[in-house]
Amino acid sequence: MTTAPTVWSLLRESRGFRLLWAGTVVSFLGDWLTTVAVLTLIEEFSSASIWVSLSLVAKTLPIFLIVPVAGPLADRLDRRQILIVTDLLRVALVQGMIIAYWLGSLPWVLILLTLRSFVGGCFIPARSAAIPDLVQSDRYLPAAMSLMGATWSVMLALGAALGGLITAGLGVTGALVVDALTFLVSAAILWGLPELPPDEHGASHDTRFRAGLAYLKGRPYLTAVLLLKPSLFVTGAMLVLLPVFANGSYFPGWSGPLWLGALYTARGLGPALGSLGLRRWIGDSTRTLQRAILGGYLLIAISDVAMAFSPTFPLAAVTVFTAMIGSGIIWPFAGTLGQLATERQVRGRLFALEFGITMLSSSACFVIVGALLDAGVTPRTMMLAIAGITLLPMLGWAAVLRVTG
Repeated sequence: MTTAPTVWSLLRESRGFRLLWAGTVVSFLGDWLTTVAVLTLIEEFSSASIWVSLSLVAKTLPIFLIVPVAGPLADRLDRRQILIVTDLLRVALVQGMIIAYWLGSLPWVLILLTLRSFVGGCFIPARSAAIPDLVQSDRYLPAAMSLMGATWSVMLALGAALGGLITAGLGVTGALVVDALTFLVSAAILWGLPELPPDEHGASHDTRFRAGLAYLKGRPYLTAVLLLKPSLFVTGAMLVLLPVFANGSYFPGWSGPLWLGALYTARGLGPALGSLGLRRWIGDSTRTLQRAILGGYLLIAISDVAMAFSPTFPLAAVTVFTAMIGSGIIWPFAGTLGQLATERQVRGRLFALEFGITMLSSSACFVIVGALLDAGVTPRTMMLAIAGITLLPMLGWAAVLRVTG
């Protein structure tokens, strides 16, 4: 039996992927640091949950709206250039957010956050489409996708923890300044990437967005794989609920940015264990990855029920952690299956579509959950509903595996 490549061998042997990963680490740090800062900023200006929902929509919905542009760009232009330019644009937009905060304008903060998300929506598919080119061999793809998934979660944990500390110590402005610097450092790192031009046969391919959609015709398995990440939209409800659980109303004595950061830390560490820890145990075979995804859904549902009945803040944090282990199984494993089932010339469009639908469904979830909370629905009731909804995609994926054998 061939030993699955480790992430260490991947990083050691692939300089290009090592640079892409390093740039991702830095930019993720700023992203999650800012999440805590923006939520704290909103708390200064308003107590309505709908503003929290709108801030999350500002971070997600633009990524869906930019899909018809971002996907073709990633298949038509040098992906290295896209990564660098989008990082630099986000430096400028974060500086604008700082000015808007100084002026006391919450709407303008959210407008600039929205523009930043549009730009990020071009960065994401270019990064995803570049991974197979930089790892150079399909046998390294599972390690690459697991590492990227774990990086997202670990940097969420570190960024949230730092966000709590920096926002508590230096205020919202300090957190946003650090965020701007992370994008600048990321651009400097990604400058060292090799050129990543379009497919060498690109002239013979239709790079329009609708041609990417046509690629899915007659490929039901690939379509199902690309819907796995969007099916995790209900886990996004936790982003609206966490500030409520950390405001002291449910767990007296556990309130403020430090404890909000602690919940985000728990949310971030879980996927790292799910993506890297489980892969090391079960291996990289396609069939194993497919079946593990079923277990990921079940773990999320069980954890959400447990959180609904958690009597203490520490126990609630533990259930957040275990739920995100399940998410950490589904996200990178689905990414690996998608990379293996997709050809190079359409990766930008299909991965833009995948992430865009994920953000659209998450945005809808944010708005609905925020409105329900303001209408008087309790967070515990919301967690029970989320647990039930999570079982639906699990059953759908089980049906797909049964049909495809």
